[in-house]
Amino acid sequence: MKYLSKVLCFVFFACAGMLSVAVNAVTFDTIRVYLHPKESSVASLSVFENEDKAQSCSVEVVPAVIDSLGYMQKATNESDNNVASLVRFAPKRFSLEPRANQKVKFVYRRRPNSKLGEFYGLIKLKCTDKKNMVMDDAAEQVNLSMVVAHHIPLVVRTNDVRETVTITHTELKENGIDSKIQTTGARAVTGRFEVTERASGALVTSTADMTIYPSVPEMSKFIPVPAGATPPFIVSFIENSSFGGELKTQKLVE
Repeated sequence: MKYLSKVLCFVFFACAGMLSVAVNAVTFDTIRVYLHPKESSVASLSVFENEDKAQSCSVEVVPAVIDSLGYMQKATNESDNNVASLVRFAPKRFSLEPRANQKVKFVYRRRPNSKLGEFYGLIKLKCTDKKNMVMDDAAEQVNLSMVVAHHIPLVVRTNDVRETVTITHTELKENGIDSKIQTTGARAVTGRFEVTERASGALVTSTADMTIYPSVPEMSKFIPVPAGATPPFIVSFIENSSFGGELKTQKLVE
């Protein structure tokens, strides 16, 4: 029975990567967690169960790198990234009852002789329906359902890092604005674009937050503009102060 249970667990977990399923049972309240010894030494992540299913969840922090497209990925070589040693968090395991929530607290951990700079990690949140947890012949819990894993970016800065941001290109198109933004420095920048009419000052549109990492310092962004808006426009990029900065830059587009 023990062997069969573990085989079934492997099959269901492997199939999770091949099925296209909309999983909304578990959600969370932030797009990333940011820690700094002065600005933000404590942060939290709230996890919500949105259906009538009790969940068994676990949390861990794994090192991450930025790929060539500017996306955070799990690191294959962990020797140069000590992000896990810079963070304490709790709880690491918890039960999530139907329609309930759980707050996970993250605390910056001061360590002697830590390297200066910015370090990246992924908060790996794994949850599974508790109804599908069974006991095998060895009295061990075995999961017979798909394990749903969420990955939330983690950014830890051990010191203040200088950065600049510039909108290098804007071009008015039929349905929106082509733009390019460039950063200079050694830290990530998270923020949004806003478009306003120059004449009236009215806000035309804004985008969701995006993050630009120093290893991929230039990104392109098409900003849809609704019909009826009157050019010329002012395109602004505004850094989200919740993630360690207050940079702002603007460019006129006609």
